Amino acid sequence: MRSAAAARGSRDGAWLQAVTGPRSQGWESLFWSSFHAAANAMVLLDPERVIIAINPASTRLFGYANSDVIGHRSDRFVSAGSRLRESHWASLLRTGSVKGARQSLHKDGSRLVVPFDATCEIIGGRQLILWVVPQKELTPQPSPDTERHAEELTARELEVIAGLASGKRVHEIARQLVISPSTAQTHVRNAMLKLGTRSQAQLVATVLATGMLDPRQLGRPR
Repeated sequence: MRSAAAARGSRDGAWLQAVTGPRSQGWESLFWSSFHAAANAMVLLDPERVIIAINPASTRLFGYANSDVIGHRSDRFVSAGSRLRESHWASLLRTGSVKGARQSLHKDGSRLVVPFDATCEIIGGRQLILWVVPQKELTPQPSPDTERHAEELTARELEVIAGLASGKRVHEIARQLVISPSTAQTHVRNAMLKLGTRSQAQLVATVLATGMLDPRQLGRPR
């Protein structure tokens, strides 16, 4: 008989395949592209603290592969005295966000104290908790070449990219920034040329990986 964790992992795996497959589009497509490319370690949990997904930066930071953690409660990978109290978890579900720090267990047995920002999000029709390690220095950095090209982006180009990361369409970004849609599209095209990206999703993911965009922006499409 399969364990409860294996059963949950199989169920969540099917859900992930559905929401990240070829038919995913719009904000969710941007979210998943950025989730996997982010320099910041990220973990998705359900309201019962069961791990739904981790990104590659999280694997590099803590040593666990997806198969090690998906379907298991996150408390299993945190020191007993550092687990989020029920009152704090209830506050997160009620208010939508909580910050703190906890002592996480690395796969090699060592312990690592990391700060975190957690926010409630609706992803693929489910209420999930996005757990992010905000400190850029705790996670692997993008290549110097990528960072150099990212630094060539103008402030306006970054504003437009941030709008894309938040799930807005180009005409919505143009209206918010009080520029024409064609000007906004030009900013997108110029940024893609600078970074050598082939799609808006890849553009957002690449910029996010440099740390020039806050990944928490991705949680609130308008």
